[in-house]
Amino acid sequence: RKVALMCISVFLSQVNRSVQALTFFGILSVAYKIHELNHPYSTRELNALEVRSLFVGITTVYCGVYCVMEESRGFDKILILILIVSANFYFIFTWFFKISEGSRFCLWFKKFYPS
Repeated sequence: RKVALMCISVFLSQVNRSVQALTFFGILSVAYKIHELNHPYSTRELNALEVRSLFVGITTVYCGVYCVMEESRGFDKILILILIVSANFYFIFTWFFKISEGSRFCLWFKKFYPS
């Protein structure tokens, strides 16, 4: 998925930004559906984090399409920017909380079962 997004960024750089964003949106949507069908990670928490990551990516690209449109005005762009930043902060805080929660479990486990 990440390689495909980078290839689109490089090879479609001469194309309209809306076309790039819609292609990103399509790849992220397909990746989201594949992830939901397969659940590739071993834990439920990691799968949930990946779903959130894909959702935030889709939200960012979808809202970004409206930002690059010529018809959007200043106030509209500010609202869209607030939505994009809020979605990304939501993911960053969720990721940090889940990772720190996992670290605390590892420390607790090592206390009772030293290697």
